[in-house]
Amino acid sequence: MSALPMLLASGLIAHAEPWEPEGRTPPAPATGPVVGGTSTSRTCFPSGLSVYGERVRTGGVVLVGSVIGAGSADEAAGQEGLAHLVEHLWFRSDHAGAAGLFVQQRAEGLWLNAQTTRDHTTYLVGGPVERVEELLRREGARLAAPLRGLDEAAFAVERAVVQNERLQGHEQDGQVAIDELMAALYPPDHPYAHPLAGTVHSLDSLHLSDAQAFTAAHYRPANASVHVVGEVALGSLGRLVQATFPPELLAGGPGGSTDPVSCPEPSLAAPSAWEPPTPARVDPQVVRAHVSSPVALAAWTLPPGFTATSAMGHSVASIVEFTIYEDLGHDVDCWLWDQRQGSALICALDLEGVMSKRQVAASMVKAGSRVWKDPRYDWDRTYQNMRWILAADFVDQGDQRWSAASGISFQRMAWIHATGKPDYVGSLYGLIATPTLHQAQEYTGAWLRRERGVSVLVLPYDKDPEDPADAPPAPSAAPLPPPVAPLAPTVPQGPPTTAELALLAAQPAASLRVSQRLANQLGMVILPGQAGNQVRIELVLPFPSGTRREAVLALASTPRLSTFEGDLHGRPFSRAPWYVGGGWIDLTRRGSHAVGVSGANTELEGLMYLVRRRLEQSAMITNLTSSFRGAIREAARQRALNPQVLADRLRWQRLVGERPRPGDIDQAVAEGVAGVSDMDARRWLYALLQPQHATLVVTGAVSPERVQAAAARWLGDWRPEEAVRLVADSPPPLPAVPDRQAHVWDQPGTHQHRIELSCRLAGAASTLSPAQELAGYWLDEHLFRRVRVERGLSYTPAAWVEAAGGTVLLHASILADERSSGQAIGLLLEGLQRLGEGLPPTEVHAAQRALATLRRQELRTAAGLASLAAAEAEGRTTWQEVQDWPARLAEVDGAAVAELMRWCHGHEVITVIGEQAAVQAQLDLAGLSPPPAP
Repeated sequence: MSALPMLLASGLIAHAEPWEPEGRTPPAPATGPVVGGTSTSRTCFPSGLSVYGERVRTGGVVLVGSVIGAGSADEAAGQEGLAHLVEHLWFRSDHAGAAGLFVQQRAEGLWLNAQTTRDHTTYLVGGPVERVEELLRREGARLAAPLRGLDEAAFAVERAVVQNERLQGHEQDGQVAIDELMAALYPPDHPYAHPLAGTVHSLDSLHLSDAQAFTAAHYRPANASVHVVGEVALGSLGRLVQATFPPELLAGGPGGSTDPVSCPEPSLAAPSAWEPPTPARVDPQVVRAHVSSPVALAAWTLPPGFTATSAMGHSVASIVEFTIYEDLGHDVDCWLWDQRQGSALICALDLEGVMSKRQVAASMVKAGSRVWKDPRYDWDRTYQNMRWILAADFVDQGDQRWSAASGISFQRMAWIHATGKPDYVGSLYGLIATPTLHQAQEYTGAWLRRERGVSVLVLPYDKDPEDPADAPPAPSAAPLPPPVAPLAPTVPQGPPTTAELALLAAQPAASLRVSQRLANQLGMVILPGQAGNQVRIELVLPFPSGTRREAVLALASTPRLSTFEGDLHGRPFSRAPWYVGGGWIDLTRRGSHAVGVSGANTELEGLMYLVRRRLEQSAMITNLTSSFRGAIREAARQRALNPQVLADRLRWQRLVGERPRPGDIDQAVAEGVAGVSDMDARRWLYALLQPQHATLVVTGAVSPERVQAAAARWLGDWRPEEAVRLVADSPPPLPAVPDRQAHVWDQPGTHQHRIELSCRLAGAASTLSPAQELAGYWLDEHLFRRVRVERGLSYTPAAWVEAAGGTVLLHASILADERSSGQAIGLLLEGLQRLGEGLPPTEVHAAQRALATLRRQELRTAAGLASLAAAEAEGRTTWQEVQDWPARLAEVDGAAVAELMRWCHGHEVITVIGEQAAVQAQLDLAGLSPPPAP
């Protein structure tokens, strides 16, 4: 697992020869993915505001977003972090009597997110399409008055949240490495060189008046665009905006007309001249961070993005990735950041298990600068394949752009805002298909040189002192800012009716559901007619792992399925003459293997072929090499030093006992692998790969007939040579529920405390009941309001429930400032106590409505429906139970939730990671006395 997971945006590209199954021919090469399935519109108003619409089948979900053409590069000196803080304050704005739109919309079960980059600030909210008028009215109100209703107290609380988020990104997620990389890539006075999230000192110096001046300068109609994606009537979108937006956002002046005007012609011309900035330094920079494994980063500047050269930049990123891999022999990910003042091509290489880390970091720039210079490779063929991959990737992205779980919407909206071209998918496809190999060679030869490249080596934190210039102030006795007035959501207070809760919208998808078995007894569930051009295939395989023996055998079998891991652009199949959008192998909530691929629906045959190829390849591998056994032992040793892993394992063992956690490679399992024979592992694998126990789930814009034909051709004769009955040993009994325990792991140098809690809930263990789901949702909202909104103690408090280990666990997690974690723990325990006392009807009713809305939106997506079908294949639920879920949710009351808590409140296992002395003081503040650290 990478130390910087949010940075690894693309997969490995490498050479291999296509494989042909015996007696069959692989699918013919596609001439390129088909782009289409959507229609777009652009409406412009006299004020300069542009409204973009995109009609796409989304199952009743609509996304409404706004893009502001200003980001961190527009901040004045000394105000670093202001653009990001304004993004947060936007959600606190108070309109039409709603005390904070963020709180209100979350309470209504709507999906919200935002992102600040160096050039843009992007906002997005998703909900049922029937609420599009209401969502547009709220968006217009916020654009007209971004900071309405805010005072200094609310500003101080949200500034504390942003400071906490900054610390989280720097100390926990390694964002400091990207800041260092950009500071090396650009001169000190360049607007891209300063930290995106600011510094402790710059944030402390900001005031509400600074935010007001920033929005007055940049949050103007001429610098903004609005985006609506979903099943909307594009012809009436302009009139809908006229009816919902304040006139001052549309008219060119006071009293002016609000009627649409002609839009300026979009332009994607490349810049006539561009001088790359001189790197501030080229020697590898070493950065210390609380990352799980070391990472090497390399970067080069390219001409400004959002132009025709951007398309070549995306193509070349894949070629650079290929070149570095071939030179260094390590997996690497490269991607392009499109930027106005000079784009950045960035590569990340995970150094887990690499001995010569400094040498590899220094070699990345050298390797990436060798593009096109190695005569061993057929660059014409490779470049053509890369362009097909990228072009189809945009098709795949376009099909997922409306998904509430996807960050692609931010990229799409920013690109459309900058170019004025509403057809994101079609435009990028056309651009990428245009450049020739010669153009790409000439283009990259001018920029990808060793003297223009920089590298950074990110190492896990040690006890070296940090730079005092950016250290947070010492703990002070001064009180935190007083909390703002409680923000009560404006939601209906009466009990919801069953009809209100029955908004799942799963019925239309379920009515199209096709179930059957192939001749070899492989089960199939087909969910046709989903949005766009995407198809998603998921093969669910039984994978019981109830004992350590089971876990050892499963781990030993993992290499047989390793070709599924990561992106399917991997070494064995990068030369396949078709595109697949992505692939994964994962453990489902019940412990089964879920092996998946996705891509354009025109490549259905190729997707099925790759699934079959993985199965065939898995059966051929039989040797457990000594290097693999050694790697497992080394991974266990590294994990034994990771406080987060140790804390998770302790909570698991206290509440669930000796059952192995999925994917948890502890020392016992590592030693067990050394004693597993090849025959043991082979028999386990054959027991796993039995079609009569597997289910193929296919979701997408494909007909059942096509799916059935492709599945029969490539998987219909799949029969492993050996049939072994897979029997899971009986798991050990659950341990007694412990009294409340608090444990501390010392992590010197951190300025935050990671607080995590788990406890057992009463109720069924195989799946989650509506009451259990409601308890987790209510606690999540309670922490959001009490910890984040009212006091600003944390950026991402969260709570959720999980059916695992033969029981149901309630989890909570808070990452709080070292001075505030005691208060955060107190508020967390307060929430548990309220759940145990019984929630009042008004809060139960509000949670029921929000939870039903969230479930409806989830089941309106292809991924959500595929997940549900996989759950049915595992025996965790049925379609009938899904249909009955609203009625069961309507029966939940405060007493039912309180009954769940009889094993929880007062019996929690709490772990805190941070500096020992500071943690102890905060635990004393919360009234907890931890035992000695394990």
